[in-house]
Amino acid sequence: MPETLRIQDYSVSYQIVGKGYPLVLLHGFTETQALWNQCVQKLQKYNLKIITLDLPGHGDSDFPASLNNFDNLASWLREVLTGLGIDSFYLAGHSMGGYLAFAFAAKYPEHLSGFALVHSTPFADSDEKKIQRDRNVESIEKYGNQPFITALQTNLYAEGFSDQYPSLVKESFQRGINTAPETLLRCLKMMRDRNDYQSWIKTASLPITAILGKGDMIIPWQQVSPAVQEATKAQVITLADIGHMGMIENPAEITQSLLAGLYFSLPDIFKTENI
Repeated sequence: MPETLRIQDYSVSYQIVGKGYPLVLLHGFTETQALWNQCVQKLQKYNLKIITLDLPGHGDSDFPASLNNFDNLASWLREVLTGLGIDSFYLAGHSMGGYLAFAFAAKYPEHLSGFALVHSTPFADSDEKKIQRDRNVESIEKYGNQPFITALQTNLYAEGFSDQYPSLVKESFQRGINTAPETLLRCLKMMRDRNDYQSWIKTASLPITAILGKGDMIIPWQQVSPAVQEATKAQVITLADIGHMGMIENPAEITQSLLAGLYFSLPDIFKTENI
């Protein structure tokens, strides 16, 4: 069950499972740490201490007013993990959580053994995407969050998944509906204005794993794959028949991909026979 960490004037909802090497999992926009539940169940048989948490304004975590960009959010994450006694770890971020993973890796590389992007990208928003973000902001300000969340759901899953597994889709949809409009507005603006990490990748020494879905209509794997491979140490894992929500669509494959990322970064700790 999630617990609450109090830091200064804000609280963070988190959960820790296991006692091995620290693995920090970050969910994406409009989600909560519950997104990782099925993966956590599969990961806990390995030698891992798995840390999940609700990002600011999502689930049961507060959204401090000072958090207005991903650099500030990286500092927030460092403060939270310090409060939990986590210093060196492997980081994986889904979608918006991947944007935070990039910001954290650029600011605090000494605390990471490596990191994984799960349905995420190093690219900043294009001009066209920024315009769409602004339109979404206007829509939420005028109509609230439900029309936005409803429209968002149509592009999250590979073809046919929503019809085959409506209950799983409904759970994620409800987490989105429960996200406050103010959180949606602030995060949309942060994503619109985030940094581009294409140049940083080329000089980064950290091992990077990209986990991409070939059915992802939000993050095109054909664009992300060559960009990530510019890194000194990189691997790209592409998954067929998976859209933007692999943790829901196929948690077994996402789990195996995360383990592959851990082995790629820490082969002496995570032997192939243990994965």
